[in-house]
Amino acid sequence: GTGVGRKKGRNRRNRGRMATTGRARPSSRRRTRRTGTTWTSTPSCLGIRGRRQTRDSPSTPRRSSGSIRGVGRICAPLTATAAFEAAVRRRRDAGRASSLGERDGGEGATTSGAPGPSSWVSDVGAILRFALPALGSSLASPVLSAVDTAVVGRCATTLELAALGPASTVFDSLGLVFAFLQVASINKLAGLAGGEGETAAERRREAVSEFAALSVVLGVVLMLGLLLFAGPLMAATTNAASSEAIAPAALYTRVRALSVPAFIAQITAQGILMGLSRDSVSPLLAVLLGGALNTAGDLVLVGWLRWGIAGAAAATVAAQCATSAFLALRVAAELGRGGEGGRKRSIKLPVLVDLAPLVVESLPFLAMKLLTCVKVFLMNYLSTMFGSASLAAHLVALTIWRCLILVGEPLSFAAQSFAPQHFARQGGEGRGLYYVKLVLGIGAGVSVAMLAATLTAYAPLTRLFTYDPATLSAARSVSAQVALSVCVFPVLLSLEGSLLAIGRVRDLVLAMASNVAFMLLGWWVLHVKGGESLKGVWTVFSGMHSFYAAVMLAMVAGTLMAARGSRLEKL
Repeated sequence: GTGVGRKKGRNRRNRGRMATTGRARPSSRRRTRRTGTTWTSTPSCLGIRGRRQTRDSPSTPRRSSGSIRGVGRICAPLTATAAFEAAVRRRRDAGRASSLGERDGGEGATTSGAPGPSSWVSDVGAILRFALPALGSSLASPVLSAVDTAVVGRCATTLELAALGPASTVFDSLGLVFAFLQVASINKLAGLAGGEGETAAERRREAVSEFAALSVVLGVVLMLGLLLFAGPLMAATTNAASSEAIAPAALYTRVRALSVPAFIAQITAQGILMGLSRDSVSPLLAVLLGGALNTAGDLVLVGWLRWGIAGAAAATVAAQCATSAFLALRVAAELGRGGEGGRKRSIKLPVLVDLAPLVVESLPFLAMKLLTCVKVFLMNYLSTMFGSASLAAHLVALTIWRCLILVGEPLSFAAQSFAPQHFARQGGEGRGLYYVKLVLGIGAGVSVAMLAATLTAYAPLTRLFTYDPATLSAARSVSAQVALSVCVFPVLLSLEGSLLAIGRVRDLVLAMASNVAFMLLGWWVLHVKGGESLKGVWTVFSGMHSFYAAVMLAMVAGTLMAARGSRLEKL
């Protein structure tokens, strides 16, 4: 009875305290509370009395439990846990908002499409973070050809070095022509990148499967064509003055033709990754892998086993197959990421008939790259008119030139990756042109840097490919022309990517056609004036690039002026 009396007295005192202060005296024993349908134990120091909580209903607000008193060693872990969970939620929400902001055009994007409050320095930094790793996708084929040239020039004969000229031009031209798959995939997938939901994801998967199937089909057809017609092709692209180089060039072409399906798939996979997720790191890693394998293979097959030009081709085949497999795995991983409901995303190959719309859509890109290929073939044919020694010197200069001009190609990819989604969105033209101007400004700065670098490094670089004094002298005689062309290319490629991002592909094809006409006119002038020489050919070549850049600059300037006029009319 004594215990019952004490309990009744304590209850009376608590009721009196509640009537005066609205707060019950905390008890030293643990009380219980109900959460949903489960009774749980609550430390009394939290000041929560035994009442029913209705957390199952989101519309019912939780009542405050009053002030927290006596927070000690029992309450501290619970308070720290709640704070940690709140911080995790804030970080997750911030990351989600950042992702949406980037997809909508960057942290400085506004609803009107004009640049927002973000600093242009941060936007330039974003472009450079994309462009620097993207350099790997541009250097894929030239790096492999440069490694072959360096090893063959040091470990094989001058005739085999000369034979690499027309043979490697064929494969570099294939890279130029079928880069339309890379350009088309970047533009299409970048335009689809802003879509949300399973429907948009399905459209991206369908686009990836179509590009993959088209690259495999084209690669197999090209491989069969090169295996069957390597001899006639080398004879058609080599002047009679260098006829002794036809046989080794045909051998190199037949062996390296086995890697063409992997090479076309590699080009396409690079474009898919850059358009799908702005992944420019994977192409860089792929080029590093291919370059390492190709170098090791050349040293073993050409330097040690003395297989000559055929060994260089075999090493390139192995390197390109490994590179293609690596990029295919990266594309599969990217598509398999983020499946809803735990369901892994997958693709299915389309029927060949379904590829017709994609081919029609890619025709302007193909026409542009074919015209580029015509320019390269014409230049290579003109360089074969002066014998094997001049052809070897031309190959040395051309190899250095190919690697240096591609420093600016990531800027073209950047324009095609950052701007198209804004032009496709209503009211986003201002933001798209903002990125175009940023890319052009970066291109101008890179041009100045490349001019200084080429004038300084060209002569030492020629020693990497040959020891022959006559070849070195002829290659160094065109250093000024090479430097001018390399200087123009960063701006040229920035303009080309900007026009592709804006959607003026047909105008770009017309500019390329006028460029080919300029080169034909220059060759005719050289023929009439009697100035046919390796130096004259490179003079026409560098002048052609300057003319092409001027035509595209006029097109982009017209677009910017028209956009500015439309904004003034709205005001």
